[in-house]
Amino acid sequence: SESIVEYNKTSSGKTIFSQNTSNLPSNGSDIILTIDIKIQEILQNQLSNAYSKNKAKSANGIIINPNNGEILAIASLPDFDLNHYNKLPKDSAQQYYLNRPISSAYEPGSTFKIVCFTDGIENKLNNKKEKYFCENGLYKGKYIDPFKDHDSGYDSLTFDEIFSNSSNIGTVKIFQDLSMESFYQRIQKFGFGIKSNISLMDEHKGDIKSLKYYKNNIRDLASASIGQSILVTNLQLALAYSSIANGGYMLKPKIIKKINYENSSEQLYKPTILYRNMEEHTSNVARNLLEKTVKEGTAKKTYLNDLNIGGKTGTAEIWDMNNKEYSKNEFISSFASIFPIDNPKYVMIISIEAPMYNKRWGSESAVPCAKSIIEDIIFYDKNLINKSILNAKA
Repeated sequence: SESIVEYNKTSSGKTIFSQNTSNLPSNGSDIILTIDIKIQEILQNQLSNAYSKNKAKSANGIIINPNNGEILAIASLPDFDLNHYNKLPKDSAQQYYLNRPISSAYEPGSTFKIVCFTDGIENKLNNKKEKYFCENGLYKGKYIDPFKDHDSGYDSLTFDEIFSNSSNIGTVKIFQDLSMESFYQRIQKFGFGIKSNISLMDEHKGDIKSLKYYKNNIRDLASASIGQSILVTNLQLALAYSSIANGGYMLKPKIIKKINYENSSEQLYKPTILYRNMEEHTSNVARNLLEKTVKEGTAKKTYLNDLNIGGKTGTAEIWDMNNKEYSKNEFISSFASIFPIDNPKYVMIISIEAPMYNKRWGSESAVPCAKSIIEDIIFYDKNLINKSILNAKA
């Protein structure tokens, strides 16, 4: 093999051979990513539109194949030109560098409710005949701070209606029918509070407190059932929804598909199954809840005639560090979706940070963005609609 050979010169000008001989480095390996460049383009373009249109502080999204954990697209705004990264304003450069889907942890709000409902399904609460009394919008119970629903609230709702209408009080009532241990373990089974160990820099593990802490602060665990008082990343949320999409399996996320070495290659196609986190029946019922939310509930604006979609909206409060309270003006608008819901091929999470106040609800900013992305993917993935319709007819 070729080598670097070193010679030294003495003070008299004589050349002498040095022992510092080393082999020249061989060619590096080629890394092929799981990213689908067309889906990446769709995500970035529509996210950019929503970011500008809603005058948001930031926006991010991630699209995963729920059957193998491959990340098909991942985007974060504001972003920067890799060719001119040094031209960013120094006082705010860090926010441009952030890869938000894996590095920004936030209180997710209602997209997290699926965790409580999944545990409710596993404990057969969805089979209860009686409705849950939702207190007409204000519920204090045993808690110091009351829980509230939007607008005038609801009287009584079934298990399914609580989810599709996104009632906070109804969700807390379902939480109260579960044991603290059961709900806490469900959070862990969905992979929250720990890093996924994806092959990317600066992954945030989120923030889930210990069970001991929650036993002394029951209000915080009740808040977790509606996606408050906890921190998660959109990568974690995408993996959680992927387990609902694939029948109950937590997968390790993949960003590298293949490595080509100089004389060989390593295929990384096989999914890495970490563990089973729910029964298949539970995932089926959860998918039905998500589909009903798109057809009848808070995510109606995503409904498409040609494609069966399941999803959940979320409007998360942002903690104001300066005033030590939740902001009254800024929210994170999110939408978590699975499509086609009857034969899942994609899981997508979209978040818009601090859109205009009148666009703060998930249904007003994140949902239209997600719908545009799904429509663009339908044009690109020609098999999407046919498979969905065939399965629906079967």
